[in-house]
Amino acid sequence: MGTEGYRSVSGTKVLLVQEIGTLTGELLNKLRAAGLSVTGVAESGSEALRLAGINPPDVVLIDTYLKGPMGPGDVASALTVQNPSLVAVIYLTFRESDVPGKPQHFILKPFSITELVRKIEQVLNM
Repeated sequence: MGTEGYRSVSGTKVLLVQEIGTLTGELLNKLRAAGLSVTGVAESGSEALRLAGINPPDVVLIDTYLKGPMGPGDVASALTVQNPSLVAVIYLTFRESDVPGKPQHFILKPFSITELVRKIEQVLNM
């Protein structure tokens, strides 16, 4: 199999949607070190929509424990409508059963940065 049409993670624009905590900075640093371009961190659905409108991401990482009036599934749906070029939403979760709707793209916590980058690479090349 050739590499024609293969998309590397390098330079991929990622929006992180989760409550900002002590591990957020570490995750951001690791994503950047892996060559990803983090376009922002949103703690709510409305903030995610605002940030995605300013700098549309290729991939959105959403914590399934997102607080606020918009749940993670609502945020994903709204982002997909707002940004038709969005490649994928990847849910960050402790349990597959917490992923809204049909299981789509998700990664179980705790995960390594290698596993997350591999998952991003996988969705980019589907």
